[in-house]
Amino acid sequence: MKNNKARFYVTLVILLIALIAFMAIANSDGAKGSGESRADAVNTAIKTGDAAPDFELKNPAGKTFRLSEALSKGPVILAFYRGGWCPFCNKQLHDLQVHLTEFKKLGAELVAVSPQTPEKTEWTETKNQLTFTVLSDPDNAIAKKYHLVYRVGAATNTMYRLMGIDIAKNNGSAAGELPVPATYLINTDGKIVFAFVDENVQRRADSEDILNALKARH
Repeated sequence: MKNNKARFYVTLVILLIALIAFMAIANSDGAKGSGESRADAVNTAIKTGDAAPDFELKNPAGKTFRLSEALSKGPVILAFYRGGWCPFCNKQLHDLQVHLTEFKKLGAELVAVSPQTPEKTEWTETKNQLTFTVLSDPDNAIAKKYHLVYRVGAATNTMYRLMGIDIAKNNGSAAGELPVPATYLINTDGKIVFAFVDENVQRRADSEDILNALKARH
């Protein structure tokens, strides 16, 4: 019994250390002013009042989603996330799923985008039991249109690998790039009426704020 208890506490300590380490490296990518850091991406990202760039992407099943087509039916909530390996992303995806019915009642479609391969996107979708549209963005092509992409530093990439996270494998690309997590509410006219983009990857848009922005449209 004592051995089991000791094992439990050792495991707990290891998990806590791993979480602290993850939080530390998660916010240490790129060098400010390099044009490649999260801070630079936040400064150049598409903001409230801007026109949302149109795009076309596929879900893991190969079905095509086109933004302009979706907007012809109602507003779109567009969430860019880094990947299913990121605990902060999974927390956000879960929260969005919890509020999905409320979003739909207000006429909005919810869409999440990441640079992961279709296989990894499907894994994320299944793991989080997501019932909204989840898309793969090869080489961050669409995230680049929204000016959200930053380069993962070599030291950070090494730390991720030591933790079993292979960004290149997850994304099917050796570019070493990720999107800054961002959430947009896009009106039917293609204009962004709500935007949340933060340099700190632990901070995400509050679903209540998204709901309030949706209600403000009416």
